[in-house]
Amino acid sequence: MKFRSPTEQPIYMALTSGHTFVVGPELIEVPKLFHRQAVMEGCIPEGMDSLPKEDDTPSATKQSLIVEAMRKMVSEANADDFTNDGKPDTRKLSARVGFTVLKEERDAAWEVVGED
Repeated sequence: MKFRSPTEQPIYMALTSGHTFVVGPELIEVPKLFHRQAVMEGCIPEGMDSLPKEDDTPSATKQSLIVEAMRKMVSEANADDFTNDGKPDTRKLSARVGFTVLKEERDAAWEVVGED
């Protein structure tokens, strides 16, 4: 998955494992190991112009990414992306956003999408 910095300043990431990575203003392929960290640091995934400005907390940004991915899933209307109860499949949703989406996170975001 590709990410870019929201500004001209690069975003430096370091994991406790000792791995490091830098995301600049141009889209760059980010190793899966850094996807979660990239989202937490505010990197913008490929296909989005900017991150939603609802709240500056990482959880709000994470939920906003989940909601946006769900809206795209609904507009594409691919039956394989949804479970028998009509909710987005967490595995397909996780693949779209680049990090693991828990059922609770999916359900909370699904309510937001349902309100639209």
